Amino acid sequence: MGLEIDKQCCRVRQQRLLEAMQQLGVDLAILTRRESVQWLTGAWVGPLFWPSAGIDSSGHVTIVLPSRKTEMPVAADTVLSYEEKWLSTMRDASEQQASSVAALLDGLGPLPSRAGCEFTAAGKSLHSKASADWQDLDATLFRLRRRK
Repeated sequence: MGLEIDKQCCRVRQQRLLEAMQQLGVDLAILTRRESVQWLTGAWVGPLFWPSAGIDSSGHVTIVLPSRKTEMPVAADTVLSYEEKWLSTMRDASEQQASSVAALLDGLGPLPSRAGCEFTAAGKSLHSKASADWQDLDATLFRLRRRK
């Protein structure tokens, strides 16, 4: 039995992030910190996995979850997956994060010229695979997450 989430509350939080994105002039926000992904979508996958999520300027939310967690309830429009294990062995954290981000970027398609992410949580894989004028969203997301 999975955890219940309040999708309506998640959608309200998504709207608040959209408003902040508009103020910052950002057309896409990519979240790679577990706590931020949970705040945005309600998805809690535990400490062993690396979800990622993106929200575009139209409010479309895409989430990437470990392959065995894709049926969990989430407030997202598109659910993608990455392989968290190879031959029943957990991949290390940096491999999981890179795989999650790669799946997200593939699912999002062409990136806008101005995108935002959590600089302190975005691995090298994000910036090396996606060229954009990146805006740091750390302070914005911390401020938004303080109010549920």
